[in-house]
Parts: sequence; C-alpha cells; structure tokens
Amino acid sequence: IQTGTVNGINWKLVGSRLELTGGTWSKSSVNKKIGKYYINSFLYDVGGPDLSKVSLIDITGKINLPTDSSTLFGNLPGNVTSINHLDNLDTTGVVWMSNMFSADPGLTSLDVSSFDTSNVTRMDYMFGNDKSLTSLDLSNFDTSQVKLMSGMFANDSSLTSLNLANFN
Repeated sequence: IQTGTVNGINWKLVGSRLELTGGTWSKSSVNKKIGKYYINSFLYDVGGPDLSKVSLIDITGKINLPTDSSTLFGNLPGNVTSINHLDNLDTTGVVWMSNMFSADPGLTSLDVSSFDTSNVTRMDYMFGNDKSLTSLDLSNFDTSQVKLMSGMFANDSSLTSLNLANFN
C-alpha cells in the first residue's frame, strides 16, 4: 500500500486500485502545460501515484473541484479502464470541463449522471479521443450555459450508445 497527498487530494494505491479519498483539488494541480501539451499534473506530479500500476480509479471520498477542471482525468494511460464513484466529485462550481476525460484510451464507460453542469460554459473535447468508450448517458446534463462543445465526442470510434435527451 502506498499513500500520499498531492495538490490537496489524498490518495491510496492498493494493488492496481487507486483510491482518491477526498480533499479539495487545487487550481494549480490542473491544466499545466508540459511541452506543447496540457496535462493533469495531479496524476503525474512528483509524490503522486504510479499510474502504470493502476487499472481502476475509485473516488471514495468527497472531492471539491476547481472552477477550471479542464483535463482533470485527461491523458490517463491505457491500463486505466474505470473511474468509479464520480458522484463523489462536487462539480457545482465548475465552469470549464474541457478535455475533462479526453485521451483516455482504456476507459469503456463513465457514470457522470450526478454531475451538476448548470454553471459550465466549456465542454469542448470533454470525452474526445476515448477510443474504447462504448456508452455515455448525459441526459442529466444542463447545457443551458455551455458556449463551446466542439469535439466533445471526437474520435470516439467505439461509442455506440449516447443519450443527449435533455441537452438544451
């Protein structure tokens, strides 16, 4: 078992299961530019978990998200196939969800039904380049404030079920 705290988030690695046990995700931990790419620095920061060993991310405690939550879980390695308990993420103050789950080649499904998106203005490439993602139910998303959705599902070649029933 390995444990740590990075950018306000407590984590525990047990075998191939990464538990995010709670905290407040600081703004400085997301959307940092490394070279020409923006990546989620929490997942790659010194003191963070070794993602090459992770197949499951399990959010077991409440996590408050920053206003700019772009690339929050973006660019995960292909061995990460699931993110469970996304209902433990407090998205009420989030304005940017750009690339939030983009370029995650191993993810097959996501349950984002609990997300409060009433303040979100950007969802561009939110799920883009998730080549193994097969289904998404976004029927609970409030998109009334969203100004940018380009590429939201770009290159999601395995996506066969998509519910956008209440998009405004």
